Parts: sequence; structure tokens; C-alpha cells
Amino acid sequence: MRGLPGDREFMEAPQAEIIVRNGKRYVVKSFQVARGVLKWVSLGLVYKASYPFALTPDARMKRELDFMGDEHDRVRTPRIVDVDYSRKIVVREYIEGSPLRPWAYEADAARLGEILAWIHAEGWVMGDTKPTNFLEAPGGQIYVVDAEQSLRTEDPRLRGWDLLVAITFTSLAQLLDHFPERIGDASDFRLFVALVLDSYIDAGGSIGAVENMFNYRHMSLYLLLPAHYLSALRKLVKSRVKK
Repeated sequence: MRGLPGDREFMEAPQAEIIVRNGKRYVVKSFQVARGVLKWVSLGLVYKASYPFALTPDARMKRELDFMGDEHDRVRTPRIVDVDYSRKIVVREYIEGSPLRPWAYEADAARLGEILAWIHAEGWVMGDTKPTNFLEAPGGQIYVVDAEQSLRTEDPRLRGWDLLVAITFTSLAQLLDHFPERIGDASDFRLFVALVLDSYIDAGGSIGAVENMFNYRHMSLYLLLPAHYLSALRKLVKSRVKK
């Protein structure tokens, strides 16, 4: 891992289809695009025991609107400009910012843990916590730009799922970023996980969520991690649960 908080370059992130009206950019998101439907139906079948995914366009759009329409203390959401319920389309403001890159920047790894703690403290889980769903604006504000699998719940198992998904997605990105020269080295992975878990706990995240990363219902996700990563993750989780 590399990078300090002050040297992170900002870059625009893809946010569905972008249109321009009167010189302003807006994001148009269609929830019934075929690839989106197929994606969530397939993932919903594979991970049915792990998380109650919303599969239909109606359900996914409702979850996103519920989350983005709620009042949040620490994170921000794009302003909703228009909703077409018949065609399952949402138009919202375009957010200029950079997606988190926690596999490359230590500050982003710590920020990822904080964000999940903030969201969980409000009684939400995200379901899909890949880092690109969170943007940091040039002023430092954090925006959630994808919430179609969000859900109100206090279930520590689902909070554990959020943590595990975030770590798994980031770890796969890190492996691709350094493949194949560092495939057998778990040092960056251990540093990344420690930063995420410690910042999550320090920001008010629950130990129960950390412990539930290894709930038996999440076993299908473990298959995506190399064995030495999974072993390191178990040790890091165990050490923090015991504290």
C-alpha cells in the first residue's frame, strides 16, 4: 500500500449515464437495464443465504430512494432531481469526486472502515460495499452513489457481510493491481484489513459485526479469497474480537 492523505489524486468516477442540461451534469440511472437485472438475479441466487438482495427493478429502486432520501449525519447522498416510476429511472445530481482506492492508499483503507461504521450506526447496511460506491469530493465529503441493496436493520450478521464484501472486493483489486509478482505476499492485505477493522471499531462500529464476518452463512464469499489471505483475515478478526 502507499499514499498519504494529502497526495491522493482526484478523478471522475463512472456514475451510470451522464446527461447535460443547461450546462449542468446529471446522472440517469435505469433500474431495468438487462445487465443490472441479470447481475442481481445471479448474485441473489449464489448468495441467497448471505444477504436478502433486492432482485427486481422496483425493489432495487425503492431501496436506493429510501437510503438517498434519508437524513444522514456523516455521509452525503446525491440530490434526487426526478423519478420515473413507470420506467424505473432516477435522475440525480452528478457528484464530482474520486472513488475510494483502499488497495492503494492507506488513508482510503481507514476511511472505508469509518464510512461503514457511520452507516451502521444509523441503522443501515449496504449489501454492496465495493469501494467504488463511495466517492470523496474535493472538499473531503463522502458521498454514497449506489445504494440499491441498502436495508434498515440492526442484524450484526448483515453488518459483518458489509465488512466482508468490502474487504473481499478490495483484496481482489489489490491482487489484480500486483499480479502476479505479489500473489504469495499477504503483507499489504494484513495492513489493509487492520486499517479497515481498527478504523471501523474506533468510529463506533460494533464488535459483533466484526465477529460475524465469519458467520457460516457467508462461506460462499470466502472462496474468492486466497487461502493465505483467509488465514490472515481470521487471525486479524480473532485478535480484535478478543480485545
